[in-house]
Amino acid sequence: MRVKLTKRYCDSVTYDKTPPTLDVRWDDDVHGFGLRVYPSGRKSWVIYYRSAGARQRLYSLAPYARATLEEARRLARGELGRVAQVRADPAAERHAAREGDTVEELVEVYLRDHARPRKRTWKEDERQLRKDLVPLLGSRKVSEVTRSDVRALVESVARRGSPIAANRLLAVLRTMFGFAVDREMIEHSPTERLKPPGRERRRERVLTEQEIRTVWTFPGETGRALRLTLATGQRPGEVCGASWGEVEGSWWTIPQGRAKTGRGHRVPLSGLAEGLLGPRRRGWVFPAPTREGHLSLWTLDHAVTDGCKELGLAHFTPHDLRRTCGTGLGSLGVPPIVISRILGHSEGGTTSIYNRHTYDSEKRDALLLWERHLGGLLLPG
Repeated sequence: MRVKLTKRYCDSVTYDKTPPTLDVRWDDDVHGFGLRVYPSGRKSWVIYYRSAGARQRLYSLAPYARATLEEARRLARGELGRVAQVRADPAAERHAAREGDTVEELVEVYLRDHARPRKRTWKEDERQLRKDLVPLLGSRKVSEVTRSDVRALVESVARRGSPIAANRLLAVLRTMFGFAVDREMIEHSPTERLKPPGRERRRERVLTEQEIRTVWTFPGETGRALRLTLATGQRPGEVCGASWGEVEGSWWTIPQGRAKTGRGHRVPLSGLAEGLLGPRRRGWVFPAPTREGHLSLWTLDHAVTDGCKELGLAHFTPHDLRRTCGTGLGSLGVPPIVISRILGHSEGGTTSIYNRHTYDSEKRDALLLWERHLGGLLLPG
């Protein structure tokens, strides 16, 4: 389709399903220059030219967001001029310059430039990519990875009995290969049109009183971390990464850099929780020989899986302990707003803007009530 490209037109244009393959709006002013629109809504500036080998090529100049229309036109004139004058082949030149870009190298760049600066869950991204992607496809050129490769990888994770982990891996791969497209390392993402293999179900697992007693017998540092999760209702990842610098008196303050909601969160510590923390010292509350220096959520997950098998428990996750705490508080008559504040949920709407009450005393009273309830469950006989 050939049109008069203007900023207003380019901003508003959407993907047209009519063309059989590509949707490119070709510019009336510069022959061979256009705006490509993808099914996802992403756009990029492109040129179409005939290379020295008489092969026709579509070449991406820049993502739409990174160059104005006039800048893209100047780039197009320059590249098309090189093609006409010196028989240049911009696509071949880019491929040669990036010939060494492997999947493992992409993983490093993605973690460094995107995941670590922008995602609080970047450690989980790193774990999944290093565990499942790099061993199989790490040495492959990024441009050579196909949709079939990604499908086979994700389905292999699902077949080993981890369909939800396969879903999470596919989500991370979408983000990483989308990052590669934005960096113009590849033209298309090999994750396009792939569907998650696992069926997502909302978890509702709450441990019974007998199961809570059994959790209290889990050994080692992982057992202590699980019990602290149950006693405080905090996120397992925030428990694993707790440091003694966050604990002052009978309060544990999770800083905004670690809190999932991005806001600092104060947790009152009952006597039971303080006992689970153990003697005051420096460093991590749950030190471990990991890259970060503290217990990892991955280790905690595996400890639960192994413990359930050994003790004959129906499988649960560390997060189910947090749900058990919230549900238990509700059964004890604690108001929902107080439970929400204990669990550190984010709040939206106008009310959250005007309600600046900390609920500190209410949170403390509620967790003391929960402590007495747990103590009654754990009494012999």
